[in-house]
Amino acid sequence: MLDWDRITALKRDLGNREFSIVAKLFFVEVEASLKKLAESAPKEITQSDLHALKLSASNMGFRQLAMECQIAEHALDVGADDEFQIDSLRCTYRLSQVAFSEGLKTELTDTGIKSQTAPEPHHS
Repeated sequence: MLDWDRITALKRDLGNREFSIVAKLFFVEVEASLKKLAESAPKEITQSDLHALKLSASNMGFRQLAMECQIAEHALDVGADDEFQIDSLRCTYRLSQVAFSEGLKTELTDTGIKSQTAPEPHHS
């Protein structure tokens, strides 16, 4: 579901504070994108909407979400937009969000760090 190598590298490169800020921004942006997709008529959803979401998810290590966005992007490309399910994307995002937060909390516990640097998911 998650690419922990990517997440660990991003966290290492940015540092805890900046990583937390980036993660919170990611949550806000993804939720805004998913809300926009949910409120759009099927014919209004574009490949670029899904592509942007896919890139954000991939950059943050949300591998399953990125993969589902790619599948939906392809479905739109071949005219099978009826196969695109926003609920599936939302469910994958929520499950990934929980796994992300739990994984970071476990990492903090395992390293003996007591401060809260794992960003809490943003719920809209």
